[in-house]
Amino acid sequence: MRDPGDTVIMRNQVNLDRIQDLMRSGLYSGCVAIIKNEDEGEATLNRLSEKVRQRYRSVRVFNLDKESPEQLALCDSELAVVHGFEKCSPKRPEAYVARSALEIRRHKGLFTILYLNRAAFRQHFCHPVHPFYHFCGEIEQGQISDLSGVGDT
Repeated sequence: MRDPGDTVIMRNQVNLDRIQDLMRSGLYSGCVAIIKNEDEGEATLNRLSEKVRQRYRSVRVFNLDKESPEQLALCDSELAVVHGFEKCSPKRPEAYVARSALEIRRHKGLFTILYLNRAAFRQHFCHPVHPFYHFCGEIEQGQISDLSGVGDT
């Protein structure tokens, strides 16, 4: 049995349409974490934002490091792309507010993509006393063909 936070290597790449289907069907429960490559960051976040805007009616990119988590609870966009976990401690009240906001979004039938590095994922999502423990599924950025450049026209 693998430990939470262990990297899972998939042989086949998937595209963002497939990830959307998996979120809608409940496999990802309306939320998925994309584990970003350390050397790409901002450029890939911009590319992700551009790609999802083609697939969803409304998209809001939310920086947890600079915006209040309460604003996330009020966000009614079909998809929220949330980043900035790297600078947010899982022990801070803001992390609990963000978790509550994401739960509210999930229960409203709205979708969320979390974009963070492996260390932040382990810190926030793999420790049983932290608010995001086992909150959502994960996929490595390199496994997503839309973000790796594979299959682009």
